[in-house]
Amino acid sequence: MKILVVDDHHDSVDSLSRLLEAHGHETARAYDGRQALDVFRQFEPAVVVLDIDMPVLDGYGTARAVRLTPSHRLPVLVALTGLTGHETRRLAFDAGFDAHVNKPARIEALLELMDKLLRERS
Repeated sequence: MKILVVDDHHDSVDSLSRLLEAHGHETARAYDGRQALDVFRQFEPAVVVLDIDMPVLDGYGTARAVRLTPSHRLPVLVALTGLTGHETRRLAFDAGFDAHVNKPARIEALLELMDKLLRERS
């Protein structure tokens, strides 16, 4: 699947992208919310794995903008974040995320979740 990975921590984006690619997926990378929107329009991913706590444009704003961007497919949005708690989860779902996952996440669990969400979507 095509997966866009977004986080302001470059090492996090790069390492997760390499893991996803090692599992046979195609990835694109972005290091802030505004860059993510540009990459999203060009790459048209099936899944966006997105940090919430980012400068420039946070994950909530990025998720809302992705939901408003015309696309031939509605992507699955996964919040992968260090922010925890009921309020954070509520805000994530209100912004349009399909799932909220706490960092660090096991790659196998993340892949299973993405597969499940994509199956539910189709």
